[in-house]
Amino acid sequence: VSSAEEKEPTTRETTPNTTPSPWSCYSCFYPEEEDDDGHSPSTDLGLAQANVAPVTLNLYSVGTTKSVKRINQVTSQFGGLFHAGVQVYGREWTFVSGTGEGCCGIISCAPTKCPLHSFRESVYLGDCELTKAEVGKILQGMRQNWQGASYDLLHKNCCSFSNTFVKAIGISQGIPKRVD
Repeated sequence: VSSAEEKEPTTRETTPNTTPSPWSCYSCFYPEEEDDDGHSPSTDLGLAQANVAPVTLNLYSVGTTKSVKRINQVTSQFGGLFHAGVQVYGREWTFVSGTGEGCCGIISCAPTKCPLHSFRESVYLGDCELTKAEVGKILQGMRQNWQGASYDLLHKNCCSFSNTFVKAIGISQGIPKRVD
């Protein structure tokens, strides 16, 4: 038997790389890491058993440069240009284009802390009656259809992802029409 045949199959690491980043792709966030004592943040806080979690749509003015901020001021009379993310169970989930090798277009960051845009407002959408694990399974199921390469500024963007995601986790009205 050759040494190549004796090797155990390798598995893909699910921890983020060591480069500091405000973003985590879906696969870097779930499954949740446990510490050396077998504790995880969601079980320690009782979130794994929770049946209700608030769902918030966080809206941003697109970009952070002065020129983009001027465009946002002009377009605000028509609603404005938005970046959107859905906050549930302590993370904000959104969809972006081209996130790199091995990472889908679904990413997360700390709520209201998107580094690429200027936070504008939060809109409470309702309560999710799914557990954190069930929300994770929904995100896992969405990965195939929400690859970064499929991003389209007008038809498949962060707002359309947010609308699809909140409906999938039980917020039937979706996101406000003024955003989508």
